Amino acid sequence: MRIGIIGCGYVGQAMAAYWKQKNHQIAVTTRQINRIPELKNIVDHVHFLGSQSLDSFIAQQEIILLCVAPDASSDYVSTYLRTANQIAE
Repeated sequence: MRIGIIGCGYVGQAMAAYWKQKNHQIAVTTRQINRIPELKNIVDHVHFLGSQSLDSFIAQQEIILLCVAPDASSDYVSTYLRTANQIAE
């Protein structure tokens, strides 16, 4: 299956490793450009949210796991809710 993980912190990374062991195709998102090389070592595709649309990422997946975390200037509820609403649209 093609599984997309939106937010690849410690939870997303653990799930990516688990599903990768089960031979699924894993794609993840990140907001931190410096994490791309690290993530490329453990998943099939890294989608940088700073330059690419989330819509195109979602369209390519069969399953989406949403595990975003807020940055320093926002709270978890607004970060998660905003992303969940974008996915629902």
